[in-house]
Amino acid sequence: MPSRDDDAFRLAVLLGEALIRGGASSAATTTCLQRALRSAGVDDATVGVTMGQIILSRPGRGTSAAITHVSEAPPGSLDLELRRRITAMLDDLAQGRRTVRECLAELESREADGPGSAQHTGARHAIAAAGLSLLGVGFCLLMGGTAATTLCAGVLSVAAYAAFAAMQHLRSPGIFSLAAAGLTAVLGATAATAVIDDAQTALCIVAALAAWLAGITAYGAAQDMITGWYLSAAGRVMDIASRTAGLVAGVALGIHLMAPFVGESVAYIEALRPDGVTWATVITGAVLVSGGYGLASSGRGIRLVALAALGGLVQLLVLIAQAVGLSSFVAILAAAVVVGAICVRAAPSLGLPSNASMMIALLPLFPGSYIYQGMLGTIFGVDGSGDQLIAGAVTAFCLSMGGLLGQFLASRSLTAARALGLDDHADDDPQDDPAGARPEARQLPADTLQHVRL
Repeated sequence: MPSRDDDAFRLAVLLGEALIRGGASSAATTTCLQRALRSAGVDDATVGVTMGQIILSRPGRGTSAAITHVSEAPPGSLDLELRRRITAMLDDLAQGRRTVRECLAELESREADGPGSAQHTGARHAIAAAGLSLLGVGFCLLMGGTAATTLCAGVLSVAAYAAFAAMQHLRSPGIFSLAAAGLTAVLGATAATAVIDDAQTALCIVAALAAWLAGITAYGAAQDMITGWYLSAAGRVMDIASRTAGLVAGVALGIHLMAPFVGESVAYIEALRPDGVTWATVITGAVLVSGGYGLASSGRGIRLVALAALGGLVQLLVLIAQAVGLSSFVAILAAAVVVGAICVRAAPSLGLPSNASMMIALLPLFPGSYIYQGMLGTIFGVDGSGDQLIAGAVTAFCLSMGGLLGQFLASRSLTAARALGLDDHADDDPQDDPAGARPEARQLPADTLQHVRL
């Protein structure tokens, strides 16, 4: 393989792995990789992203044989700083400000000396634990938890993360790491209940595990399904099932271990309904959920503040929509449309793809607790468990459909403004035009989503 093609393929693989680990949809990942390869001068390469696999191929040229490269990219955790760098890198590459080798050197250097290296591990874990603690506190506020429950949730979130990180350090399969987190949450919640009278055990457990409940992956699965990437959607659904099964297994084990000591005096399983919670409390909870997850995902500075504010905004929009008589699902859909459009318009200022910022903004509405409660309730024979699973699926589709529609409408308005010369900053959003500066690739069909900054 010529050196240029070798570097271009290697760069595309690293970019694809980073995007998939961060929860990007298959459509978004494919668009970004196509853009990177075209910018590198490899115009005849094709890209396929299916169920965590990245397939790059190029037909034969003269005497050289055709090439196909397959790489595995398992789902991981969102890294906002990496997504920001990738966005800037794609823009620089398309505009000719950086070469393929410069971009490749930066990504390879990050792999060898980045956040995953030994010197950064301690600080990374501390920041992640702080972020997840805020997320747990915010989830408790959303669900109307008492002050004691909220405090316990913040502490147990750190304990559950410590158990998860310890298992990951031992290179344990992910499902066992999640089971350890679930077991730790149950043991900690049981101890809290024994010491504190008004601690809500079930809410403590769910809030402590909120970071691992089906959220971003569920959104990505629904988005892949809506955009026609059915195999990738099936892969994400299986990932949701296995991750939730790990949590449920750990929780179920903890409940059985504690049963001889507490009997039926502790309510480990109960419906979480935020009845009688004030708007201020719910909005504060949403701000903490989005801000906490943003902090755990390497969000810093003004970006972190903006993401937290968007989380509060989406919750406010849902409350307003419900106050005027809309059902909860329609309210979620409408709020997702507005936030999707805002994230597209704010993408140049934040330096983040709109899909990454939108997923964090919508996190307070994600259906992870429904799926968790449905699976756990099924194991213990709780009535209404099937309804919880259905509610989770409908919520995921409402979020994904609304977010995509908002992105689509905003990107169409950007296209119209650019055509009329009304938007001086339209070109600041590199993925709104996946072809970058290549004029022949700007003419994408109007009915596609490829020009949306995902």
